[in-house]
Amino acid sequence: MKYVKCNKDHYYDADQYTSCPYCGGSAQVNETVTFYDQSDDAKTTPLGFGTPNPTVPLNNVVPGVTMPLDNDDDQKTVFLDDMPGSKAPVVGWLVCTEGSHKGEDYRLTVGKNSIGRGPDMDVALTGEATVSRDKHAIIVYEPQQNMFLAIPGDAKELFYLNGDVVLSAQKIVKGDRIKVGQVELMFIPCCDEGFTWA
Repeated sequence: MKYVKCNKDHYYDADQYTSCPYCGGSAQVNETVTFYDQSDDAKTTPLGFGTPNPTVPLNNVVPGVTMPLDNDDDQKTVFLDDMPGSKAPVVGWLVCTEGSHKGEDYRLTVGKNSIGRGPDMDVALTGEATVSRDKHAIIVYEPQQNMFLAIPGDAKELFYLNGDVVLSAQKIVKGDRIKVGQVELMFIPCCDEGFTWA
């Protein structure tokens, strides 16, 4: 299947339709759109689109696709980063320039990204005794204003941004250096004035 989005933000299978079946521009507009493996008909739910009472298995609904219900176009799209088990899109990176993890990079995603030596941290600097285990520092990406912030974590240890201690939220930009313990991390944004995932 090859999913494409029309100019009204509908997703449809381009291998099956030459134009969006929801906008009425396809000769097959009254046919059922198949979004699932038909061999799994055990767990199904009526969706009310295409032919009367078509069914789609609950466990095989395609994430990131708006399913029209009763021709209501005011539905919300479930984005892939909101689906359980999906990988959120990267918004930036921290690259280790000093310390035992030198040369390694760490993905940043929307919201709070915790830095610590614990394996469950977003930026896990395992084996770095000078770094607090949990939330030594936090890097935040705020998508509404498309900006990055460095904020203190829950640890009593301090961290530094370009040599200055961080005691409250500080805006960070490309190339800024964050020092936690004996580790230095350089910030590289993916989302900036030229690009966002919105």
